[in-house]
Amino acid sequence: MQIVIAGLGKVGTFLAGELSLEGHDLTVVDTRSERVRAATSSFDVMGMTGNIVAPDTINETGLDEADLFIAVTTNDEVNLLSCLLAKKAGCHRTIARVRSPEYSADMDYLKEQLGLDMIINPELLAAQEIERVLALPGAIDVDTFSHGIGEIYKFKILPNSVLDGLAVKNVRSHVADNVLLCVDERNQLAYIPDGDFVLKGKDKLYLAGSRINVIKFFRKAGLPTAPTQRVMIIGAGKIAHYLVEDLLKEGMEVTIIDHDLATCEQFALLHPGCIIIHGDGADADLLLEEGLMEMDALVSLTGFDEENVFLSMFAHRKAGLKTVTKANRMFDEVIQDLDLDTLINPKKLTAEFIVRHVRAIANGTGSNVETMHKLANDQVEALEFTVCENAPVIGKPLYQMDLKPGVLIALITRGDESILPHGSDQMQAGDSVVVITNNCGFTDISDILNTTPYPRQNQSTSSAKGRKVKP
Repeated sequence: MQIVIAGLGKVGTFLAGELSLEGHDLTVVDTRSERVRAATSSFDVMGMTGNIVAPDTINETGLDEADLFIAVTTNDEVNLLSCLLAKKAGCHRTIARVRSPEYSADMDYLKEQLGLDMIINPELLAAQEIERVLALPGAIDVDTFSHGIGEIYKFKILPNSVLDGLAVKNVRSHVADNVLLCVDERNQLAYIPDGDFVLKGKDKLYLAGSRINVIKFFRKAGLPTAPTQRVMIIGAGKIAHYLVEDLLKEGMEVTIIDHDLATCEQFALLHPGCIIIHGDGADADLLLEEGLMEMDALVSLTGFDEENVFLSMFAHRKAGLKTVTKANRMFDEVIQDLDLDTLINPKKLTAEFIVRHVRAIANGTGSNVETMHKLANDQVEALEFTVCENAPVIGKPLYQMDLKPGVLIALITRGDESILPHGSDQMQAGDSVVVITNNCGFTDISDILNTTPYPRQNQSTSSAKGRKVKP
């Protein structure tokens, strides 16, 4: 596809890298020439310095022939206006990033009036992600599929727990037989484990199954399962605005701390059910005075990654709390060594959401990608496909399929039923199928079969204890 991306911040740069690797014809536009040069030198893209809403820039980028325009500049109004102009120029599809809460209630109206295919709100996505992990505090991340019917949970294996030292083939008899272990993350390497793979304490494990069965599994594995009741949030920004709405609906008690008095006053008017504290959230004495030790979880959402990390480490070590940390700029290699629970990166969530949508558009006539989540530091993808009537995977038991190496069928959703697949199960037209793979770039369910060419892959090696992917 011919794609134009306006805005080369973290989201735009990530998109340029991912979509260029997947073979799309890309043009990137930004007002900052140094960012354009960096993108064109790093990726196989065309670059242009200019204002995307200027007529000359619109003409030079070739929007009249583009299949897709993605507006991810730092200005909501520029994103909306540029999408409108792109449509008028002849571009087929448009996506706008819109972050302001003032627009949140009017998203459907804006889409209809401006002819947008998608409006994406990073802070709303982040808030939804946080709410899911607070509902089951033993989980580090919860990735949803099939509109919430299927879920994959990430958690850390506790040292000396029943899972520590247990082979995967023995998990069913020792812990549970109604969940599926999908990916094991150890020492920054990802494994799609076979039966002989031995789990170890501090491994991060991805688990597929229904919520009720996962709760039973967590309980036997020594992980907390009681829903969070009391939450302290540091930073009353956009994410907090959306998050508080969800937490109050769930009946949670919420305390907000922010250093800006005007922000606190505005937040109190919008969310009268919260306790609002005007103060420095990085002040340990203040946190303790406001009941940190009585909380179930701390969510650090300030504008500084480093402060969020230190706050979460303090809350975990001082009070043993479940922690959620917003981090946009931190290095994965550093974070892996820190004692943190859930990390939230709104920009990465946004980019992954858009990449999934692009893959679906690119393969609109086949069994296309409905949902995509990156797992294990982007080494593995969890992809949801809708199986169309002529898909080559229909009518054959899973054990008879010639699957590519590094492919695992994790979930099959049929109607309102979520199925943990066994060898004798078969896919049917209309099913939603979740595939776990280290072969990055799948766009169709048929890509899982050895009869189709390999898409772009991570470097990988075979291991007797599972398939390992090098970062």
